Amino acid sequence: MIEPGKATTVAQAGQMMTHTLEPSSLEQQVSNYIFGAGNLDQ
Repeated sequence: MIEPGKATTVAQAGQMMTHTLEPSSLEQQVSNYIFGAGNLDQ
């Protein structure tokens, strides 16, 4: 998953991106929703 940042430059074609997050599973999102008061973030 890629989160928007505050960079003022646009990524170029072929540029490597760092500091990304692994996607969370559907089960994890449902669990967070049920036990985390509706918060779908990790």
